[in-house]
Amino acid sequence: SAKLWLDHLLYTKLVVMGILENRPDLNTNLSLLLKNQGDIASLFGSDAPVVEKLLVEHIKLAGKVVSDVKTNSPSTDTDVNDLYTNAKQIGNYLDGRASANSTQFDNHMKMHIDTLIAMVKESGGINGTKSTDDYTTAGMEMAFDMAKLLPKA
Repeated sequence: SAKLWLDHLLYTKLVVMGILENRPDLNTNLSLLLKNQGDIASLFGSDAPVVEKLLVEHIKLAGKVVSDVKTNSPSTDTDVNDLYTNAKQIGNYLDGRASANSTQFDNHMKMHIDTLIAMVKESGGINGTKSTDDYTTAGMEMAFDMAKLLPKA
């Protein structure tokens, strides 16, 4: 399952870069990322449809937020709030699987969104100077923690 989470991280980074830099491979990488959500969800047994719905929604909302921040859209605040709500739902679900009193994944999901938004704001799109390395480092820690929670793929 670690490979699936690391694939998620890689595809996410490629999609974010695709949006920010108007890359021609954006749709290919987005398709891979969306397929990856189904692959991850399949590890959750009977909960797979619910998990896949949350994860796909997460990808769509994150894409909107990246585009919003890039273009300084008036809907940025609403879309960011929707993304945090979705991230909290995912974090709460994963925490429930981890243990009754866990907030580890809720915290990871918040950090994930905070880092994504900061990276996009600082990147300035095509002419930006901030790399996606900070996002990758934070994401790798989260990926390995999530992989520990799931059965081997």
